[in-house]
Amino acid sequence: MIKNTIRKPLLACALTAAMGFSVGASAADYPDFSVNAIVNQNTSYAFTADKIVGGYVELIDLTNPGTFSVDLVWTASTFYQNDGTRQLTAQDTGMGFFYNLYARYNASGTVSTNNGVTTFTFVPGTGQLELWRDNGIRTEFTATADNKSFTSVGTGDDVLLASGQPLSGEGMLNPSASTCGNSGINCGSFGSETSLDLTDTGQSFFVAPTPFYSLSLQSGQLNTFRLAGNQRIDGSMDVVFAVPEPTSVALLGLGLVGLGLSRRRSKKA
Repeated sequence: MIKNTIRKPLLACALTAAMGFSVGASAADYPDFSVNAIVNQNTSYAFTADKIVGGYVELIDLTNPGTFSVDLVWTASTFYQNDGTRQLTAQDTGMGFFYNLYARYNASGTVSTNNGVTTFTFVPGTGQLELWRDNGIRTEFTATADNKSFTSVGTGDDVLLASGQPLSGEGMLNPSASTCGNSGINCGSFGSETSLDLTDTGQSFFVAPTPFYSLSLQSGQLNTFRLAGNQRIDGSMDVVFAVPEPTSVALLGLGLVGLGLSRRRSKKA
């Protein structure tokens, strides 16, 4: 049974292991970034990583036929190095001890179903991304009983690190996939690209490269859900950063067939 309340300090182990989902870990070339997580005048954590992994809970509105809108809360659980192959511990990063990271994401788009496979295509500019640092590790989000919105508590000392807008994205749900099975997990995948603009606080947290990457790319796994009304979805999601040059984005190896950005490139070719 999926619980409504997300308790971020407890997610680190469970969500990292969920599905063993790691996008392109053996073949990808993720750009490095450096973090200086200052806790106080005596404590800070400086490290280099190239991917952030976590779990998400998403509310999707399917009340209008042919369209959808989503409101998503993603909670970071682990930083990775070496093209996503080496997991950093909380002792390496301080995350889970002194702070946590989470993101709010919302967007809208169109829905179509063909031969049992449902495709969700995001419309650019219809939503927003916000990345936050939870300094007190007190923030909790709860989905309302009707799955229409999230409520939150403990956000008083949270600080905004970055914001952006959805640029492209696509998700596919296939309940008949061999990976789905009776459990209803790992029944699809999604990928999205958003712009990324660090705040002043964000620039003191993500300290390199300078200027920082202007794109955030998300890749995740979908658990099954009913294609009507307001539904709650949960799963895992990886986040990497990139620059807008086509060659750099191509190297990320997100491996999601039909991703909106890839479709646009194909049309230009």
